[in-house]
Amino acid sequence: MKGEFIIRGKKLTPAEITNRMQSCPSFKKLERELLSFNNSKKGAFSDLIVFVSVAFVLALVVPTLFFTFNSVYTELRTNIADIPGAAGDENATQIVDDTLGTFVDTFSILEWATGLMIMAMVLSIIITGVLIQTHPVAFIVYLFMWIGSVVVSVPISNAYETIYLDPILASSFSGFTAQNFIMLNLPLWMIVIGGIGAIALFVNFTRQDNIGGGF
Repeated sequence: MKGEFIIRGKKLTPAEITNRMQSCPSFKKLERELLSFNNSKKGAFSDLIVFVSVAFVLALVVPTLFFTFNSVYTELRTNIADIPGAAGDENATQIVDDTLGTFVDTFSILEWATGLMIMAMVLSIIITGVLIQTHPVAFIVYLFMWIGSVVVSVPISNAYETIYLDPILASSFSGFTAQNFIMLNLPLWMIVIGGIGAIALFVNFTRQDNIGGGF
């Protein structure tokens, strides 16, 4: 009959062959592992690129906001006498100090908090590499993503340095010591972070292979 195949002396249609494959324990195991691979590795592959992007945005936004609020506060305190109705009014000065002044002071916390947030992202990448189930293909893709993140980090680090050295913004960025150290040396950081992540993935794959957890 057309469309039938003879397997071990039995005539089977393509639909019957498919059904038998799907009911096979080995096929089900393969399906589960492929789904697991697809779901758990998508985030791991992009972690390095996401880290570079988020760290850059965070390192720019916070000091820029600090510069903006500090500039507004300084201008108001300096020229408060020129504001109609505020000249000689001590309450006006007090209001500026209690609002914008307090807000500017709180930004001093972010000078070290941004560095901690960036380091928290670094630890998450390493922990992800240790915990996720690894497949040889995942390791190869990770290597490409690692190389890509290092390449991307070079112009980002250069752009940050240009902004960091700008005479107008330099004073605002100078207090963010931790993030400056990371961002100005971002390519080196990506090499180290990616290397640790690659080692974690490889060790994890080797451990699973030894206990029969790999393909």
